[in-house]
Amino acid sequence: MISELSTPSPPQSVRPLRILVVMGGFHWPIRDGSTTIAYNFCKSLIRQGHSVDIHSAHVSGPQLFDLPVNPIPRDETSDFSDPNLAKIARVFYVPPSQLSYVADASRKKSYDICFGIGEGAYPFLINASARSRFWLLGDNPLRNAVLFFLSEARRTPIIATRNLVAVLRQTLFHHFHPRKLDGISWVTTKDWRWGVLYPGRYKGILLPNGVDLSIFRSQTAAMDPYRLAFWGNLSYFNNIRAISWFYNNVFSELYRQDHRYRFIIAGSYPTQDLRRLTQNPGVELREEPPDLADCLKDCSIAVFPFTFSTGIKNKVLESAAMGKYSIVSQCIYADFPKGEAPPLEVCRTAPQWKESIQALAASTGKISQQRELSSRWVSTFHDWDRTCLRMLEFAQESLSLTDSEGATVPLPTPRTQTGD
Repeated sequence: MISELSTPSPPQSVRPLRILVVMGGFHWPIRDGSTTIAYNFCKSLIRQGHSVDIHSAHVSGPQLFDLPVNPIPRDETSDFSDPNLAKIARVFYVPPSQLSYVADASRKKSYDICFGIGEGAYPFLINASARSRFWLLGDNPLRNAVLFFLSEARRTPIIATRNLVAVLRQTLFHHFHPRKLDGISWVTTKDWRWGVLYPGRYKGILLPNGVDLSIFRSQTAAMDPYRLAFWGNLSYFNNIRAISWFYNNVFSELYRQDHRYRFIIAGSYPTQDLRRLTQNPGVELREEPPDLADCLKDCSIAVFPFTFSTGIKNKVLESAAMGKYSIVSQCIYADFPKGEAPPLEVCRTAPQWKESIQALAASTGKISQQRELSSRWVSTFHDWDRTCLRMLEFAQESLSLTDSEGATVPLPTPRTQTGD
């Protein structure tokens, strides 16, 4: 069981380190969880005085002045005779030239730690040279692929099947051809349980997502209980499914009964189906907002009606940091460690959603009460600097161990940032 503590133990400071970060893709504006984690995690590392080099196989969007990301070059004309490199490239669908580049570039510098962030980081992580290597995996790829298949197989059978087969193939590679890693971090207990399939000295690191409290701050704008907000990557199947369910089962009836209600959908890359949905009365699309916090300052209530969860949602933490009243489905609430007691209202059925929203419109006192609770909760348990320090504690512990072959710790009771 996870330790149920009211507040996390304070992480210890860590000496300055030379750190390499590798990723499968970095997209700006941010449209995926891996980029969100990488951006905030690396900025926190830099704030704490560490030297950080970031390399990504794919980079899209403008270069960031506050966080330079180096594209990993590829050379399709090169002939690589290394069978081991060729096998990794085939299984993970990456050019051998990119793997070779990471191996060569990392050998030229004496890195203390290499962090691989996200599912696509693994082939680069195992080819990087560093004293210690950690995979910040977060969600379990196999579980997510199964959920995607079950959700989308009827609509896009070829894509869903190919995705599931690819992830199954990669999971089998992890299990039967393990490469030396010092640890893997997960965001929820249900993901951590899959750790037996993966290599690593520390397989049970629970590292919940954080939020940048310098960007997402509690807002003091006038509360409008009739404005309901949802935001995120608007091409991600789970977000589309949640938005469609909420509109068809909850919002359409709310709007029919009271035309003051508005459903605000903010984010990037909306699909054509989603664009058509936003043409309905009462629905508003705010596409590519330059400042998400400013874009949503007129919304008091955030709705997260997911039918299944793929980990602790960044948007839930952002909502809490902004002091919004958050209503979530049961699967979202269940992903948080029990000791946190997140100040979120849980609804299980469409009638419960409608009743809760209508009750908030009738009495806004609950919204103002939750604003203070939400801000305190997220700053206590999900501040990125605290999360980053906790991860570095594992790294320091790993650096202090002797590099004996096969020194592996079996899957332990999960260790979290809420205490050991």
